[in-house]
Amino acid sequence: MSRRILTLAALAVFLVLPGLAPAQETLKVGVFDSKVVFAETAEGQRLQKVLNDKREEFRAVIQIKEEGIRELQQKLKEGEFTLSDDRKSLLQKNLQQKLVQLDSARQEANTNLRIELEDVQNQLDRKLLEIIRAVGNQQNFSLIFESNTQVVYAAAAVDISQSVVDLFNEKYPPAGGDGN
Repeated sequence: MSRRILTLAALAVFLVLPGLAPAQETLKVGVFDSKVVFAETAEGQRLQKVLNDKREEFRAVIQIKEEGIRELQQKLKEGEFTLSDDRKSLLQKNLQQKLVQLDSARQEANTNLRIELEDVQNQLDRKLLEIIRAVGNQQNFSLIFESNTQVVYAAAAVDISQSVVDLFNEKYPPAGGDGN
């Protein structure tokens, strides 16, 4: 919400108070789509792979725990009439402990993935801001907006996403030159 207010305030300053800008300059506005930048840059793809690898790592741990639970449930089912009450009680207790451990592992995985996502987003945002500033300076933009969060309407002529992608890939090329 505060980003939107700041954006609208900046736009108002440039539109309502044209006397603040030098008289010869025309207002040049650009927009970019951060999702496009994330998807089409080598760095965005690398960071997405980092997230996917972490997600799979956590998923594998959880699957192992789920398999252990299924095995205990199967033992209880198969031994419903043949196991002693003490043995059934012990298996049920173990099952409850494993269910609690599974729940804890899921919560930990979700928390760790959120932290990793924030870290990846912060890395990309820092680099993206540097690139946006460079594109703005090189192409003499007065304002640049992120299209998917700030702009209600933008003509295709003001979309600089491809310029951002190109400069981003130039500044942060893929490791090894093969995109992986």
